Amino acid sequence: MGVFKYVFILNSETLTPENYHGSFESDSFKVNVFGVNSMDMACKTVEKAVKDGAQLIDLCGDYDEAKANEIKSLVNKDVGIKFVRYNDVEMAKFNALTSIKTYGIIIKVDGFAPEIHNLKMESDELDTTVVGVSNMKEACDQAKKMADSGIAFIELCSAFDEEKANEIVSAVNGKIPVGFAG
Repeated sequence: MGVFKYVFILNSETLTPENYHGSFESDSFKVNVFGVNSMDMACKTVEKAVKDGAQLIDLCGDYDEAKANEIKSLVNKDVGIKFVRYNDVEMAKFNALTSIKTYGIIIKVDGFAPEIHNLKMESDELDTTVVGVSNMKEACDQAKKMADSGIAFIELCSAFDEEKANEIVSAVNGKIPVGFAG
């Protein structure tokens, strides 16, 4: 069957895939996270990721349905392209943030363990903590740790629907915004 290849792309003002990226993997799943600073760079990054075998790509909350569709038009229809969205309450919390420098991403895949499947990417613009979990308890625990450590907001991979995202919101006591790509 091979390794399933997943990509998360986050938009920024200055970052590029060359200076802001990270990855982790298990026997059956590989995660790559890339920073980009334009729609053109996002498109090029997606095209390269698909050439490298990516099967599912989640876009951060800076992308909307129109941008996701534009990116999707560039790739094989079998490649999933999803984007993070926020419900009205979470978007209001996001819009009230005074800084978005600290950013958390949670990726849920059977067999991932937070103590093994994690990474920290840092720059002058953005510090991103990415953690892989295998179940909702781990997701809630990691979200709480992120909120307690000062992470400004969390985005969830497409394994989380809105109901699961609401569990994460409860786990962080609504303290920080949570978006989901499910």
